[in-house]
Parts: sequence; C-alpha cells; structure tokens
Amino acid sequence: MSAKTTFNSQIRLATNHDVPSIINIMREVYTEHGLIFEVSQEIPDILNFDKIYNQKTAAFFVLLLEEEIIGTIGIKSIKSSEAEIVRLYLKHDFRGLGFGYQLLKTAIDWAQQQGKNHIELWSFTQFTQGHSLYKKFGFTQIDTRQMNDVNKTQMYGFAFSI
Repeated sequence: MSAKTTFNSQIRLATNHDVPSIINIMREVYTEHGLIFEVSQEIPDILNFDKIYNQKTAAFFVLLLEEEIIGTIGIKSIKSSEAEIVRLYLKHDFRGLGFGYQLLKTAIDWAQQQGKNHIELWSFTQFTQGHSLYKKFGFTQIDTRQMNDVNKTQMYGFAFSI
C-alpha cells in the first residue's frame, strides 16, 4: 500500500507552535528504543526553533495525518554545497508505509533548491528501521561516531549525493 493513496497526509513547514508535538514524538521514539530523553541535551536546536529553522539556512517539516503531527524532519546547510538531515522521527505505527520516504524526499528537495548536492545524516545505531530506509533511498553508510551524551550511544553516518 502506498501512504499517498491510503492516508490523508500532508507535509508542511513547522512553526514554533509545533514544538511541543515535535518534542513528544522524539520522546516516544527515544523511550521505544530504551534511550533517556534529556531535552536540553538532545535537542537544543528545537528549543531554539525560530532562530535555527529560519528557512534560509535550515528548514523543519512536519508530517500530518488529519490534524495530528506523526513525523518530523529537519535540514540544515553545513557548507556551500552540503546539507545535513536532522530529526527524522516517525511515530511507531506509521513506519513502513512510505511516510519516512516522503519526509526524506521533502528535505532533499529543499536542499537541492538551496543548491546543495551532498547530504549527510547521523542516526543512533538502535534506529535500524531508519537505516533500512536511508539505504533504500540511496544513502551510503560512511562512518560511526561515539556520542558524549547521557545515553553514551553510537551513531552511524550516511551520505547521499543529489
């Protein structure tokens, strides 16, 4: 089944008003994977939403099903030709239905409109469903890094060329 034909969904630019819902989705995903979710340490960009996601150097999108936010993704310029995808989160019951793919495509389209031709992203090693999505989309796993956060977890890096 395709998410586009099965569900009445839409992706739109997020606003500061969406921050509580964005935080709740992230908290759910962290909890699902047995991770501690320390808001101030894990997501300082979301707590500074309007300053970071200004639509010039970064954008943040939410996926809505009816009126409920069920997914998120951010994209940030990091160099003149490069961007980084951040905060791709999707509620558990909506994974595997094409929504993650739609979110990735939206972020990559934004980056391409900004003149970017290389995209990177980092993902906790526990987020295996996401890793499958990235590889299906055409990302290549490039590196591993150790985080110095409360969870002391590792992340995998992925890269994609437009």
